[in-house]
Amino acid sequence: MVSKSKYSTSTMIGVSIVGTPTPVFWDSHYAISQNYAPVSFISGSPGSGKTFLGLLLSCHGNLMNKAQVILDPKGDFIALRKLYELGYINKVDIWNVAEANGKISDENIGMLDPTSFTNNIAENTALTMDILVSLVGRIDDELQSTIIPIIKDVVEDDRPSFMSVAAAMNRYRDDERVRSVGMTLQTYLQVGLGKLLSRDKRSQKKQELNISNGTIVANLMGLTLPTSEKSFNDYSNSERISVAIMSLLTQKVIDSMRSDKKIRKTLVIDEAWSVASTPKGKAMMSEVALLGRSLNMSVLLISQSPKHLNFGDSASLDNTITTRFSFRNNDERDNDMTVAAMRLEDPGWASILPDLQPGTCLMKDCQGNAGIVQIMAPEGWAEIFDTNPNAVLESQK
Repeated sequence: MVSKSKYSTSTMIGVSIVGTPTPVFWDSHYAISQNYAPVSFISGSPGSGKTFLGLLLSCHGNLMNKAQVILDPKGDFIALRKLYELGYINKVDIWNVAEANGKISDENIGMLDPTSFTNNIAENTALTMDILVSLVGRIDDELQSTIIPIIKDVVEDDRPSFMSVAAAMNRYRDDERVRSVGMTLQTYLQVGLGKLLSRDKRSQKKQELNISNGTIVANLMGLTLPTSEKSFNDYSNSERISVAIMSLLTQKVIDSMRSDKKIRKTLVIDEAWSVASTPKGKAMMSEVALLGRSLNMSVLLISQSPKHLNFGDSASLDNTITTRFSFRNNDERDNDMTVAAMRLEDPGWASILPDLQPGTCLMKDCQGNAGIVQIMAPEGWAEIFDTNPNAVLESQK
């Protein structure tokens, strides 16, 4: 039966399996109620159970009537729609931002155009410059000082667009480098995913994200995300534009969640490293950690390795995480980093992580409680949650 409760209550996520088996209850908003940062992190190797837990926690948030947005680059969270259709959970909407076939629907064209992203001209000018750099690569300070006024002129127009920035740079006669950057940008914006980044100047319509209740899964299967170990300089064109889209989309979702503070909200980011790997994304997620409590918003980050959120400085996202779920990982450095981040007194925990069975994790909550937890889902959910490619193919036969 679907819960109609308007108030959050911790739900059972599994059983502690060290010593006497004990039910484990958890809610992503509990940290907020105790004045801790609202960020939780799930890590682990492929097939270890991290996505399973992400799906389970998303279902629990849905049943608590939280407003949730899930950024889903791999299409795993589309499984939530099936649970809704079977009557297990509340409404789930699939927002096809970038479909697997590369198609961009007409209503999504220009939805992430940085020249009109906010209502502030200065912010839009700076954001447009940031995205330009993320697409074409490093632009030295001298060249930026030439390009920024061009961007500002476009942003101040009644109907600005990123393509207009490219056109203005292509018309600039005083510096061949400006024209070169403009031509490169134009190439990005003319095809495929680039259409998300530039509005049609003939259209008055601007796609907005309405978050009030229910769960929205942003389907991003059309993105081509680089591996986390890959250097930015080695990114392909499609990888650069995909990372830029992830960053802008995360910002769009966060901005939309600044609405009614009475509504409990949760942002789930799978492949979180793709946002945190850029300076803009890192700053944005740090802002969420600081403002999440005041916005009544919890954040659930999912990534394979703890090092994806640890940059070795005092501003590291690693410092904002108050609850951790660490599944099987065979990388010794990752495991040492996990135990250090959890501030566990016994370093022997690191030797346990490689031997954890699928669906079992080392958990530490915001109040310092730690233990080995076997994640459990209601009967019938596990099959729907199985994101193993072979299992998915078998279920479609």
